Amino acid sequence: MQNSFSLLVRADERDLLPLASAEGLGYTPYSPLAGGILSDRYLGGAEVHPNSRIGLAGAIYADVFTPGALERVERLARLARDFEVSTAGLALAWLRAHPLVTAPIVSPRSAHQWDAVHEALGLDLSEEDRSVVEDAFA
Repeated sequence: MQNSFSLLVRADERDLLPLASAEGLGYTPYSPLAGGILSDRYLGGAEVHPNSRIGLAGAIYADVFTPGALERVERLARLARDFEVSTAGLALAWLRAHPLVTAPIVSPRSAHQWDAVHEALGLDLSEEDRSVVEDAFA
């Protein structure tokens, strides 16, 4: 199964993820950083670059590119500093540690974006760590 899933888009968590698991299906979410929202890219009032994912496909992310979501990403950024990783690295590590996710689909466009993938691969979050991250998005 391949659907959008991230800290900001979690609708599948209630029904589809348990169904996929019960049926023995893999779940490979795309857009794990919600078009870059789950990075430092848009914090502090940063402008949207016209060639960014948000700039090119903003309508897809309209429900999650909100002031409230950016406040939650600010909380994630503070947690990321505690884990000594980037905001994007922590968001990917959370998804990687999700017990019902097979493997997230990542699509970095630069070496800097690839760094977050490496950080996520090197960060093994406990259930307690995952809960702390999730609480930032409650």
